[in-house]
Amino acid sequence: MTLNTSLLLNSIFDKITSPAKGVFLLDVSILEDTNLFQAALDNVSMYRQAKVTRIKMNPDKRLSLGAGLLIDYGLKHLVDLGLADINLAEKDMSYEKGENEKPYFKGFPRIHFNASHSGSYAVVIFSDCEVGIDIQEHRHYNLSIAKRYFTQREYAYLEGLEPASQANEFFRLWSLKESYIKFTGQGVSQGLDACEFVGDYSAKNCCFEEFTPVQGYSIAVCRQSPEY
Repeated sequence: MTLNTSLLLNSIFDKITSPAKGVFLLDVSILEDTNLFQAALDNVSMYRQAKVTRIKMNPDKRLSLGAGLLIDYGLKHLVDLGLADINLAEKDMSYEKGENEKPYFKGFPRIHFNASHSGSYAVVIFSDCEVGIDIQEHRHYNLSIAKRYFTQREYAYLEGLEPASQANEFFRLWSLKESYIKFTGQGVSQGLDACEFVGDYSAKNCCFEEFTPVQGYSIAVCRQSPEY
């Protein structure tokens, strides 16, 4: 890696924030700079490079590449996170898919990770147990989506809110549901109504965390409960 490339990558890594231990967040609009984009692309694995290359739209390319950079950043901080005795690099990792096609690192089954992106942000989480994360930008929505895909109680809850609060709660609930689906690895085929998030919500064998580190976005994490 040349000095110039190292400086470019550091300028990206300096923009990464961590709203909670093991959670890393990046505004990928920084990758609109073509020099930064190329330096970042050269720094990730062939798997990530191929994934980015297949994507047609530039905003989506930046989101995918941003997720790869966050995975790299997390791997470089495994010791600090207490997840390994050595730090690693994403470009040196081999990806495998386990049950329900959920990816993991070959040779490192105890390092769990998950990624998500929305709007201009990518987010990644690292954990010592099964985990799912989701980020949702608060954008235009239609309450009929909640009527179709959410539980009856959730829809009634949203319907009773003032418009100013309704949008925030809609995407908050959506991020919680997506985090659960990604935790299980079963995808949307499981159904967004598989878990309810009104009142004292809970789900079998997992627990939830919520973050709002950026205005206009909701982030939710679902991870395996300590007793399991």
